[in-house]
Amino acid sequence: MRSFLALVMLAASIGRVNAAFVDGNKLLEWCSGNETAPGQMACIAFVAGVSDSLDTIRDLNNAKGCTPTGVTLGQSVDVVRKYLYLHPEQRHVAAAMLVVSALGAAWCKQ
Repeated sequence: MRSFLALVMLAASIGRVNAAFVDGNKLLEWCSGNETAPGQMACIAFVAGVSDSLDTIRDLNNAKGCTPTGVTLGQSVDVVRKYLYLHPEQRHVAAAMLVVSALGAAWCKQ
């Protein structure tokens, strides 16, 4: 849990620079399309990339993840989409940070 919180804090400090390629508004646009829309594929790929990066960082730091066994990529995308809808005040933030926040809020509760 400490590694996750450290990662969130690091990502938050990076997010303040506002140098992200993709922000939450763009990610929500991608994630709001139908299943065959090109944006939906971008949404899925983005969430998968951030999720895999989190897992890699945890593995490199010998940290335990908090995502339950058996969670699918589709579930992760649903969690991120819901988070973006529920937090419009954060959509200007880097999309990667919002994915980390969404997944953490869903599965890394204390």
